[in-house]
Amino acid sequence: MFWRARLAQAVTKYMLFIRIFNFWGCLELDDLKAEAIPARMTEIFERRSELSSTDLVNARLQLPPDLSLRPAAENDADFLFDVIKASMATYIDQIYGWNDARQYVYFQRSFDPAEHQIIVYRGQDIGRWAIRVGETAVFLANIQLLPAYQGQGLGSILIRALMQAAQEIELDVSLQVLKSNPAALRLYERLGFQMMGETETHYLLRSWFAPRD
Repeated sequence: MFWRARLAQAVTKYMLFIRIFNFWGCLELDDLKAEAIPARMTEIFERRSELSSTDLVNARLQLPPDLSLRPAAENDADFLFDVIKASMATYIDQIYGWNDARQYVYFQRSFDPAEHQIIVYRGQDIGRWAIRVGETAVFLANIQLLPAYQGQGLGSILIRALMQAAQEIELDVSLQVLKSNPAALRLYERLGFQMMGETETHYLLRSWFAPRD
């Protein structure tokens, strides 16, 4: 069948990146034989469709009444850039360097509202939230708060809610943190994340799904 041939071709490309995808929990294809690829890929795609990506996980987050998430819109771009600049510029500058104009152009070109949610606290937009759902893990791509709302436990509440939501659908939670941000690393470790590896710029961490007895 044509679609089976296309799936097999896609897998050949995916295998080039399998180690990265496995950390994020997107695919598990290392032990597959060639003849099993079409059926396994179909199973994976069907499950990812069933999970409805971020919607299902975000819908399961149990947050206090004064803390919530809302979908990002095109007109949120400037606010989200301000969040990134206020919360991350210092850490990004230590590794990559920070230039307002260059960073703004890069963000505008890559910004997709569908990939972001706005963190709302007591009616005020206060931060940025983004997750990606893979086959075995939810990848916490971004959690950033404006400085005025840091240190109040809001980030911990959101992350714990994510860990619980992932647990309910039998997924791990993975993330990466800049090596220049030791405070964030300590927070994640206090919340139960374990170091899984590192790149030149980031530590890679994971919180494991614990099967119920």
